Amino acid sequence: MTMVEILCPHCEEEIELDDDAVGEFSCPYCDGEFEWGEPEEEEADLDFGDFNEVHSGSTGLIYKPAMLAFTLVMVIITVVGLNSGSWYGASVTMEGGDLEGEINYDFGLAEAEFSSSVSYREGDTTQSSNIFGYEDMEKESLEYLLLDWNEGEDCEAPWANYDCEEVADMVEEAQMLADWWGDWDSSGSLLKFFLIMSLIFFIIILISKILLLLDEKGNMKLPANLIEVLNKWDNVSTFVTGILLLIGCVIYAIMMPGEMDGYAFWWSHDAGADVSAGMGMIWWTTLVLSIGYFSASIRGLVSDFN
Repeated sequence: MTMVEILCPHCEEEIELDDDAVGEFSCPYCDGEFEWGEPEEEEADLDFGDFNEVHSGSTGLIYKPAMLAFTLVMVIITVVGLNSGSWYGASVTMEGGDLEGEINYDFGLAEAEFSSSVSYREGDTTQSSNIFGYEDMEKESLEYLLLDWNEGEDCEAPWANYDCEEVADMVEEAQMLADWWGDWDSSGSLLKFFLIMSLIFFIIILISKILLLLDEKGNMKLPANLIEVLNKWDNVSTFVTGILLLIGCVIYAIMMPGEMDGYAFWWSHDAGADVSAGMGMIWWTTLVLSIGYFSASIRGLVSDFN
């Protein structure tokens, strides 16, 4: 083993030390203490060792920025969902018979949009579009129930020219129609509630993730106890919010009334009419992303509990 000669910083006497000696030493001449050598840097602990010890939820350099970007995507998709009118859609295509053309229905959270392009046997073609608010349509449907009529032999005006049984059927259909629009209103309002709650949590999660990432990169310094709290909140809330949005999508699919024979999809009774209906693209996108979001958050939860 090779030796190195140094001068004592106190008495300037020559002292021999091992060339790889590191630490505190005492001079044999004056008993003065001094430090010599530099410890080898540990690459893993140099940059991220302390951070990984304090950040109990940290799970790697790629995971945290990826989840930050994922959260931003969830914020965007939730905002789009709140303004989308295509949570459920239906299309009626008619070929042959008296009518030819296509009719489309798009159902949003509070209203439905109707558009059609129909050609008649005589050669005339009509195009139309309209937007129906769920609450307005429910009230309009209930107007039939407010008209006075009796079940006697003669119906009162304005039903004097109708058979009373026909009037009773019309009133029953009006009630069914009102309930149908009411179900759309209820399911849309509930989904809107889940979307708003999820959006609030996503924004809070996004802020906490940005703060943790800035602290990790050294752009700002957070107290250790605050970092620990933010990590626990971040991991748990990410998991819970993803499930919350998923539950909202599932409940919407269960509660929405879908097709109603005799009204919204009456064209399906015509010869040659083909009806296709199903959940809209925004519903499928939100469902898949919410599943992916809470699934990805499991890694942070596992790290936190460990």
